Amino acid sequence: VVMGPNKKPVKPWLTAVVDDYSRAVPGYYLGFEPPSSIRIALALRQAIWRKEDTWSICGIPDKFYSDCGSDFTSNHIDQVSIDLNFEPIQTQPGEPDGKGKCERFFLTVKEMLISTLPGYAPDGHGDVQAVLTLQQLETRFRAWLVNNYLVNVHSETNMSPKERWENFPFVPRLPDSIDQLDLLLMTVATTRRVRRDGIRFCGYRYYDVALSGYVTDDVTIRYDPRDLAQIHVFANDTLICRAPCFEISGKSISLKETMQARNHEAKVQRKLLEELLAVADSYAPKELPVEESATVTSP
Repeated sequence: VVMGPNKKPVKPWLTAVVDDYSRAVPGYYLGFEPPSSIRIALALRQAIWRKEDTWSICGIPDKFYSDCGSDFTSNHIDQVSIDLNFEPIQTQPGEPDGKGKCERFFLTVKEMLISTLPGYAPDGHGDVQAVLTLQQLETRFRAWLVNNYLVNVHSETNMSPKERWENFPFVPRLPDSIDQLDLLLMTVATTRRVRRDGIRFCGYRYYDVALSGYVTDDVTIRYDPRDLAQIHVFANDTLICRAPCFEISGKSISLKETMQARNHEAKVQRKLLEELLAVADSYAPKELPVEESATVTSP
């Protein structure tokens, strides 16, 4: 456990990418957020792009093995696989391809690193004092990964992961720039129609003067689920503009926060409607008893 933002002990989550051939780890993400497609995208960002130190493992994968969790089967990851041209493969129960190597790596992390750190909380023992911050844990994990795991001989390959990776005759596929990688990984694509007042999305209006030439046209927008203050607008795969929402400009409002606020407002409106109907029923006249009547005919 580590100290969370509120100084309380919290267990962080580790998302890691493991190369199937060399057992090398090109990227990971360590944070408090529960499993999500954004965590996977952040781990892939580090895995794909070049690192600054001796951590040489990088490149776009050809195949991406994972389990069938909702974070891996999301539309976001499907879109990322299309944009980066790799094949996502969800392993089924009883089919260990790729997944078993990741589980072995996590076991190695636990036995060789985590169990030696202050604040280690074995399963079933939650009364451990938090000593490290998340940043301190991140620093120790990265140092162990680069200086120990990647350079030590792996028991199954009889080579270090770094050596096995570097000796394989291939050239890693890389995006043209880190900005292009960020756009593909950290945003989600969808289609919207340009109106005279801009583009409507998630209850907000996005506008840029460049959109005036595309009124009534359908365009592709890419947005960051973590921050809806701006969207990227494309026509025929060409970037038109980065359209801001002036209503939330300067703020960081996520898609999750937007949906939570919308659901809360819907609950408030439903409750108000129920109260109004209850008041209306209390004032409604009660039904009078129906009097018996007879039809009389003239003689």
